Amino acid sequence: MMIAHPYYRFSHTDQRTGASIARQRDDTNTHIAGKGWLLDDEYIDEAKSATKARHRQEGAELYRFEEEARAGVHHDKVLVVEKLDRLSRRGHDDTYDLIKSLGRYGVHIATVDGDQFFEAGKPLDMIQVMTILIKAEAAREEVEKKGARVKDAHKRRRDLAAATGCAMGKLAPYWLTIHGDQYVVVPDRVALVLRIFRMADAGDGALAIAKKLNAEAVPVWQRWAKRPVRAWDRTRIRKILADEAVLGWRTGKGDPIKIYPQVVPSDLFERVRANAPVREATKGGAKSSVIANLVSGLATCEVCGSTMAYDRKRAAGKPYRTRPAGNIAYLKHESASLVCRAALNGGCRNRSGITYYGFERALLDAALHIALDDRAFVRTDELGRISQQLADKSHALRMASERADKLWEAWADDSSSDRRRTLAEKAEAEAKGLTTEVAALTQARAKAAGQASAEEHLARIAEVRQHLYDQDLDIRKVHRKKVMEGLRSVITHIWCDEDRTATIAFAGGLAALQIKGGKVIRQANAVRMFADRNFDSLGVPERMARSVHERITRTLIANGSLRAA
Repeated sequence: MMIAHPYYRFSHTDQRTGASIARQRDDTNTHIAGKGWLLDDEYIDEAKSATKARHRQEGAELYRFEEEARAGVHHDKVLVVEKLDRLSRRGHDDTYDLIKSLGRYGVHIATVDGDQFFEAGKPLDMIQVMTILIKAEAAREEVEKKGARVKDAHKRRRDLAAATGCAMGKLAPYWLTIHGDQYVVVPDRVALVLRIFRMADAGDGALAIAKKLNAEAVPVWQRWAKRPVRAWDRTRIRKILADEAVLGWRTGKGDPIKIYPQVVPSDLFERVRANAPVREATKGGAKSSVIANLVSGLATCEVCGSTMAYDRKRAAGKPYRTRPAGNIAYLKHESASLVCRAALNGGCRNRSGITYYGFERALLDAALHIALDDRAFVRTDELGRISQQLADKSHALRMASERADKLWEAWADDSSSDRRRTLAEKAEAEAKGLTTEVAALTQARAKAAGQASAEEHLARIAEVRQHLYDQDLDIRKVHRKKVMEGLRSVITHIWCDEDRTATIAFAGGLAALQIKGGKVIRQANAVRMFADRNFDSLGVPERMARSVHERITRTLIANGSLRAA
């Protein structure tokens, strides 16, 4: 008696609630019983498209059956399907090849539709070939027609949504719902979206944001009750931060269309998107509550090229004995060194650590005022608010000025009219008042945009530096992140030598500084060394290297971080 294995398949997840498998099982089992075959294990592929051959990819049941057939498990058995399109919807060539492939391993193929039987190892006769050709091509054409109808229906829905603003389909972004045929915001979810964007704008990475939301037990948005998500994660946060649906745009197939309510200001979205690489590089989701190493990812070993690790020795507040008196003192700052990561594992000879705090102090002396320009002090929320006020007041001033001009012209035509003169004077006074307000708002906007005089800039740089070691860890984190991002904007690389010298390369490949023993040093051969290392490959003349070195050196002397020779 021949052993029969039924194979059932459907293509889409929404067919799970239908009767596709039940129907195939009833028809197939009836066919097997009528042939007198012995029913054996079933093979079922749910939501596996035969058009894309996903049912023949690893993890699918038909893939498993083919692998077992190659191993000889199904020799002289029959695989029973409802129709040939359960095996393939990719045309007659693919269907024919699959039947022949299984036949080489002794597997017969039987179909309920048409009562076809393709015997293993036996050449197909003309009728069978014609059957495969007709049914396989009919299945392929059906798929193409269905696909064309789906695309046309999708395009019609898009066009209608773009023209009328009505909802397109049954799904909406998590922060929206559908009432009737319109998208409506969910206030608490929109507030959370804005909060996520503002945290990212402040420098928090996706992991840090997820941790904060989980710590506050903020519920994760659910769409399908069958698959509940218990916690926020980095991937979910990143998708929200990159989703243009917050601006109102629906992307995907076809041209983007703006059909959703905008829930995030465009400037905020663009800032967050533009700063995504910086947040990633500065480890916005780091485990530590503060950023200890301001040059993380920038410093590498001169010998082997490995990154320099931040090796923490002792925490702040730990006691130690001073030299040479031997008195007991307490560490004001954390004790740590930059050491070659490969050397820690015995893979590099450079075991010389650079004392981190002295290095950081010297680096900030030399580069902080360069790293933090006006853009580092932009107050984004206040800038947007003031800009809107300035636009409104400027418009009001223009209208008041035009009204005053017209009233004075009217009075000039009839200077005997006291009423016209009074109205003109009142309009001019209003315009003068608005002029004063516009001037004040213009000045406030400049401050919100980070613009300041040289003295003000140095004062706020000093304030930032003071907060780098603040006892309040939240304040410390905000300012250390700002400084870290600023340093990365002007420094491209830091080489750490065996003699504990750190060489700083500024943007553009113009290496100009060396730090050793917690001090900025200037050596006679420094420019030559910089030129040999960087400039030859870049084609930059040595005279340019000397010029840049001299300009930065003059800056260091001017701010007191380097003594004149």
